[in-house]
Amino acid sequence: MSNTPATTSRSASDNTPPPRTQEESINLIARLDALTNASDTTQFVNIQDYEAQHLAYMGREYGRFMNQFEMFFCAMIDYADNINYLDKSHWPINRGFQFVIAVRSLKQLRSAYMLLNSGAYEDAITILRSAYESFLRIVFVSCHPECPYNAYDAKGQTGTQFNATNMVNLDLKLNWTKYGIASAFAHSNKYQVWGDMIELAEKNKRKLITLTYEKDDDMIGLVINFMMFLVAVYLGAFDQLFTPNISGHAERDKLQPHIDKLHEYAQISHEALRTHNVHEYWRQTAVDVEHIFELIKTMDADPTLDWKKTWKGITGVP
Repeated sequence: MSNTPATTSRSASDNTPPPRTQEESINLIARLDALTNASDTTQFVNIQDYEAQHLAYMGREYGRFMNQFEMFFCAMIDYADNINYLDKSHWPINRGFQFVIAVRSLKQLRSAYMLLNSGAYEDAITILRSAYESFLRIVFVSCHPECPYNAYDAKGQTGTQFNATNMVNLDLKLNWTKYGIASAFAHSNKYQVWGDMIELAEKNKRKLITLTYEKDDDMIGLVINFMMFLVAVYLGAFDQLFTPNISGHAERDKLQPHIDKLHEYAQISHEALRTHNVHEYWRQTAVDVEHIFELIKTMDADPTLDWKKTWKGITGVP
């Protein structure tokens, strides 16, 4: 007979400890209260001071950007809210889905804005990456009318699945580096981690590894450019895709100025992108966005079209 003890199958729940008793909860809370009452939270106060100073710096040096963002953002909120009460019967079948995607992205734009103002650049980029993905999902919906809900993963799906990287690089063949740059920050802060490791690997190089908050104008510029690109894109979407039909509305004269104002905002934000006076990259991106909206509207008008052939016809890219 083998001396090896017999093994029995145990479920994971067999190893799960029981919940606290009421007496244990009282004791735990008392100990935690004692620790917090005696704790030193100076670092938290220091970070709050940094955030306040950074916000003041943003106001002094980037006040024009802040005013523009807040103007555009508030316009989109008001516009989206009003659309709920207006005639949308002329919308293509999947436009409502795209509208939901766009509106749910607005909160992310503001969150990124607040993080930027607080000096948390990497976190701002991470959130902007999600809003960027949402725009690509809107494009996906028009390109795949046979499976629009595949823009999001769900159990039991068939057909083409959304993949942001493949859509931009392989399908649209765009020279957009936004996603790769954003991913370097979103994926466990890879950009900063590798930067620290490279410095530590250098001979005779000492580096203090600690939580740091430092003003960085290069990072501010990076976030602002990415953010204003997305603002232009979403303003364009509200203007070109979601504008309601008010031709038969009893208060058409009151509504039209709001539509005209949103259109003006969309036009000028796109103009700023198209004539970017520093980077050719953003000027080309503006042209790409024009082509993308043309693709969306063409596919919505005739969902039977092959979207890749349609895209080739619009851009001339093989």
